[in-house]
Amino acid sequence: MDFKPLSFDLKAQYDKYFAACPVKYCEYSFFSLWGWREAALIELAFDDENNLCWVKSQNLIYGPVGNWQDNNINWRKIFEDNFNNNNFELYDVPEDAANLIKNALS
Repeated sequence: MDFKPLSFDLKAQYDKYFAACPVKYCEYSFFSLWGWREAALIELAFDDENNLCWVKSQNLIYGPVGNWQDNNINWRKIFEDNFNNNNFELYDVPEDAANLIKNALS
Protein backbone atom coordinates (compact mmCIF):
# COMPACT_ATOMS: atom_id res chain seq x y z
CA MET A 1 0.00 0.00 0.00
CA ASP A 2 1.12 3.47 -0.75
CA PHE A 3 0.67 5.56 2.39
CA LYS A 4 0.66 9.31 1.85
CA PRO A 5 0.75 12.04 4.47
CA LEU A 6 -2.73 13.37 5.20
CA SER A 7 -3.40 16.44 3.10
CA PHE A 8 -6.50 18.42 2.32
CA ASP A 9 -6.24 17.20 -1.29
CA LEU A 10 -7.24 13.73 -0.02
CA LYS A 11 -10.42 14.90 1.75
CA ALA A 12 -12.95 14.14 -1.01
CA GLN A 13 -11.54 10.68 -1.62
CA TYR A 14 -11.38 9.92 2.10
CA ASP A 15 -14.93 11.20 2.69
CA LYS A 16 -16.21 8.71 0.10
CA TYR A 17 -14.80 5.82 2.15
CA PHE A 18 -15.90 7.30 5.47
CA ALA A 19 -19.48 7.66 4.16
CA ALA A 20 -19.55 3.93 3.29
CA CYS A 21 -18.23 2.89 6.70
CA PRO A 22 -20.80 0.95 8.77
CA VAL A 23 -19.45 2.43 12.02
CA LYS A 24 -18.49 6.09 12.02
CA TYR A 25 -16.19 6.81 14.94
CA CYS A 26 -15.75 10.55 15.39
CA GLU A 27 -11.98 10.11 15.61
CA TYR A 28 -12.05 8.79 12.04
CA SER A 29 -13.69 11.92 10.63
CA PHE A 30 -11.42 13.80 8.25
CA PHE A 31 -11.23 16.85 10.49
CA SER A 32 -10.37 14.80 13.55
CA LEU A 33 -7.53 13.17 11.61
CA TRP A 34 -6.59 16.63 10.31
CA GLY A 35 -6.26 17.93 13.85
CA TRP A 36 -3.81 15.13 14.69
CA ARG A 37 -1.98 15.02 11.35
CA GLU A 38 1.27 16.60 12.54
CA ALA A 39 1.44 15.32 16.12
CA ALA A 40 0.57 11.74 15.16
CA LEU A 41 2.05 11.77 11.62
CA ILE A 42 -1.25 10.62 10.07
CA GLU A 43 -1.00 8.91 6.68
CA LEU A 44 -3.65 7.38 4.40
CA ALA A 45 -3.54 4.52 1.90
CA PHE A 46 -6.44 3.95 -0.47
CA ASP A 47 -7.17 0.35 -1.41
CA ASP A 48 -9.54 0.92 -4.31
CA GLU A 49 -9.68 -2.80 -5.10
CA ASN A 50 -11.36 -3.48 -1.75
CA ASN A 51 -13.00 -0.07 -1.32
CA LEU A 52 -11.08 0.56 1.87
CA CYS A 53 -8.88 3.30 3.21
CA TRP A 54 -6.23 2.54 5.81
CA VAL A 55 -5.10 5.12 8.33
CA LYS A 56 -1.60 4.92 9.78
CA SER A 57 0.16 6.75 12.57
CA GLN A 58 3.79 5.70 12.82
CA ASN A 59 3.57 1.93 13.48
CA LEU A 60 -0.16 1.95 14.32
CA ILE A 61 -2.66 0.89 11.66
CA TYR A 62 -6.19 2.18 12.27
CA GLY A 63 -9.29 1.32 10.39
CA PRO A 64 -10.19 0.10 7.98
CA VAL A 65 -12.40 2.91 6.73
CA GLY A 66 -14.96 1.97 4.10
CA ASN A 67 -17.47 -0.81 3.66
CA TRP A 68 -15.53 -3.46 5.55
CA GLN A 69 -18.67 -5.62 5.73
CA ASP A 70 -18.30 -6.45 2.02
CA ASN A 71 -18.09 -10.25 1.76
CA ASN A 72 -15.72 -10.01 -1.22
CA ILE A 73 -12.85 -8.60 0.82
CA ASN A 74 -9.94 -11.01 1.07
CA TRP A 75 -8.53 -9.99 4.46
CA ARG A 76 -5.80 -12.63 4.38
CA LYS A 77 -4.46 -11.28 1.08
CA ILE A 78 -4.58 -7.68 2.31
CA PHE A 79 -2.54 -8.52 5.38
CA GLU A 80 -0.12 -10.86 3.63
CA ASP A 81 0.54 -8.34 0.86
CA ASN A 82 0.72 -5.20 2.98
CA PHE A 83 1.16 -5.83 6.69
CA ASN A 84 3.14 -9.06 6.86
CA ASN A 85 6.33 -7.56 8.27
CA ASN A 86 4.85 -7.30 11.80
CA ASN A 87 6.16 -3.75 12.14
CA PHE A 88 2.70 -2.47 12.95
CA GLU A 89 -0.04 -2.77 15.52
CA LEU A 90 -3.77 -2.67 14.77
CA TYR A 91 -5.31 0.09 16.82
CA ASP A 92 -8.84 1.31 17.51
CA VAL A 93 -10.48 -1.08 15.04
CA PRO A 94 -14.28 -1.36 15.34
CA GLU A 95 -15.19 -4.64 17.03
CA ASP A 96 -17.08 -6.07 14.04
CA ALA A 97 -14.19 -5.27 11.69
CA ALA A 98 -11.69 -6.73 14.16
CA ASN A 99 -13.71 -9.95 14.29
CA LEU A 100 -13.80 -10.19 10.49
CA ILE A 101 -10.04 -9.71 10.31
CA LYS A 102 -9.34 -12.10 13.19
CA ASN A 103 -11.51 -14.84 11.68
CA ALA A 104 -9.89 -14.45 8.25
CA LEU A 105 -6.37 -14.61 9.65
CA SER A 106 -6.89 -17.54 12.02
